[in-house]
Amino acid sequence: MDRRNFLKMSAATAAFSVIKPLGARAGETMNRPVRIGFIGTGNRGTYGVITSMCRNNNVELYALADLFRDRIDKVLPHLNNLNKEKGLPHIEEKNIYVGKDAYLELLKDNNVDAVVIATPAYAHPFIFEAAVKAHKHVYCEKPA
Repeated sequence: MDRRNFLKMSAATAAFSVIKPLGARAGETMNRPVRIGFIGTGNRGTYGVITSMCRNNNVELYALADLFRDRIDKVLPHLNNLNKEKGLPHIEEKNIYVGKDAYLELLKDNNVDAVVIATPAYAHPFIFEAAVKAHKHVYCEKPA
């Protein structure tokens, strides 16, 4: 394992080990997976960070947001397989948001506990601020 992959996996594991206990709502058990909203479905975030998070933590990929539907369609089988490996349901169509305001729609979903921001760096501040205002836990990729 090279340094870059080690750091990616370590950061992902550390980030979600902190928020794991925060995912339960009233009447739910603490063993319920943290429901993740994934904003930006490009290759780097999809096949690195989110894969490590799903395989090493009690998380469920619950919702997706991206500017482009074709990007979502490209990665959806992989993301659904990550849920399937843990016996979790696939990402429902109603939880897939497309377009310039897709991330805002995702943030309105009260079932989303935390978000992963995997967009180009110039979009991070806007999405990060909106996620915090929506009371979501946030994992934001660093700029390349």
